[in-house]
Amino acid sequence: FINKHAYIITAIYSYPFCKSTRKAFWLLLRNILRVSAVNLVATFVLVIGRVFIAASTTFMCYLAIIYTLDNDSIGGIIAPVFLCFLLSFWVASMFLEIFGMGIETILYCFIADEEMFAVEERFAGRELVGTLNSAQIAHTLWKARKNKKNRAPADGDAAADNKGSIEATVVTATEPAKGQI
Repeated sequence: FINKHAYIITAIYSYPFCKSTRKAFWLLLRNILRVSAVNLVATFVLVIGRVFIAASTTFMCYLAIIYTLDNDSIGGIIAPVFLCFLLSFWVASMFLEIFGMGIETILYCFIADEEMFAVEERFAGRELVGTLNSAQIAHTLWKARKNKKNRAPADGDAAADNKGSIEATVVTATEPAKGQI
């Protein structure tokens, strides 16, 4: 796990591997909410992509076998279709792993941009800033709702106050600072 992040830091800063490993660990720790939110969404998209690619390729293989071969010459259809599914899932996993590495690299570059430059000197576009901030807000709200379900409120007023503070956090976090845009 830390290998991939160390390679990204090495590519960004040109540090040696051990120093990059340490820097990657601390960078992850400082931005754990943002990284976990983006990784959650990326993992979901990559799994859906793997399954969709494998299923569509398997379906095309099934159609090719059924409509191109003579039914008398087919000994069984399950083995070739299953082999096609496994092979297409493996190939899709290899290609989507590269896509996932690109997602991680863009996230690290964005975080490095935030830490290295002042607000007006940053290279990140407005759309990327908005997307990552909304992902972090959604993750924070999900976590707050999960924590709220796990504990019972002492009285109704405490629960209402907690809901109001969460909504206030969302409102203030979605409005960008004047120099940010």
